[in-house]
Amino acid sequence: MRAQAHTLEGFAAAIILLSGVLFALQATAVTPLTASTSNQHIENQQAAVAEGTLAAAEANGTLAPALLYWNTSGQRFVDSGEGACTRTPGRRSPTPGWERR
Repeated sequence: MRAQAHTLEGFAAAIILLSGVLFALQATAVTPLTASTSNQHIENQQAAVAEGTLAAAEANGTLAPALLYWNTSGQRFVDSGEGACTRTPGRRSPTPGWERR
């Protein structure tokens, strides 16, 4: 009889604990759109990298070619990473007035 009482007490305690956890989880709404400090840090870091890249391209005088040389058949910028389209010799630039260096 004593073992049954301890078992019943254990189940009652587990139900109380699970109820408390369930209540706590229902009280807070955490969604994928909830902003977090790590997410904000990543966004700030990506913005800084983009600004640095654009500033370097401007300083080199390659900002216009970097932003305007779009390959319509490959749906990406020319020389933009793995499997990137490369410029074919003799092909005219899509943007008149500049040449790639």
